[in-house]
Amino acid sequence: MKVLTVVNNAGGVGKTSLVQNIGYEFAQAGLRVMLIDGDRQANLTSWNGIFEVEEEDTLHPIVASKKAPLPRPKHVHGMDLIPSFWDLGDTEKIAATLELRDALRDRLTELHGQWDVVLFDSPPAMGQLTTMAAIASDFLIVPISTRLKGVEALQGVTKFLTDIRNYNPKLEIAMFVPTMFDGRRNSDKEAYQFMQEQIPANMLASPVPERLKFWDAAAKEGKPVTLYAPHSPVAEDVRRLAAEIAAAIGVELGVRTGTDGEA
Repeated sequence: MKVLTVVNNAGGVGKTSLVQNIGYEFAQAGLRVMLIDGDRQANLTSWNGIFEVEEEDTLHPIVASKKAPLPRPKHVHGMDLIPSFWDLGDTEKIAATLELRDALRDRLTELHGQWDVVLFDSPPAMGQLTTMAAIASDFLIVPISTRLKGVEALQGVTKFLTDIRNYNPKLEIAMFVPTMFDGRRNSDKEAYQFMQEQIPANMLASPVPERLKFWDAAAKEGKPVTLYAPHSPVAEDVRRLAAEIAAAIGVELGVRTGTDGEA
C-alpha cells in the first residue's frame, strides 16, 4: 500500500484536482484507491458529488480520540473516499493541542493492504492535518503552478520535508507537478524552465495545461475529468500524468476498465 500526500502551502495550485483525477485513473487501471479529504473547504468531497457529510464521516474521530478507528469511507466513482466538511477547521485546532502525529499512520497501518494507493488532499497550509498525513505517507506529490507564487513555494516544501523526516525518515518527494501551464505566456515558460533547472528530471512531471473550462465543468458535475470528458485534451493530460506518477511511486497500471462520460 502506497500512501501519498499531495501538498503545497499555496492554494489554487491544483492539489484537489490532482488527487481526484489521478486517484480515478489509478482506480480505472485496476488499483484499489482511497482518497482522504483533509481540507475544510471540502472540494474533493463535493467535486465527487458528495454533499451529505456528518462529523463522524471525516477525520475528526481519530483526532478527537486517538483510539478511534478510521471512519467508514464513502464509495464513489470506483474509489473509497473519507470526506471533509467545513468544521474540519476545529479538528485542526484539536490536533494542535494533542500528541496526534501518529494517529493517521497507526490507523492506516491497521488496514494495510486494504488499498493499493491512498491519496491525501491536504489543506493549503503546512498545519497539523498536513503533518499528520505526511507522517503516514511514503511519498509527497507537489503540484506547483507555473506562476511566481508556485515557484516561491519550492523552498517551503523542502523545509517541510526536512522537518517531517524527524518523524518519518523514509518520506520522499515522488514528483513535482507543474500546473496551470499556458505555453503562450512567457512567464509560464520561464517558470517551467526554472523548475527544470532546480528539480531533477526524474522528479519533474510534464506540465499540466490550464484548460479551465474542462476542470470547472467536471467539478460542477461531481465527476473526475476523464469520466466527464474522456476524449478531451485534458483527459490525455491526466492519463499521461497518472502514468508518470505511477512510475515514480513504483506501481503498475493495468488495463483500463473503461469510462462513461461525455465526449
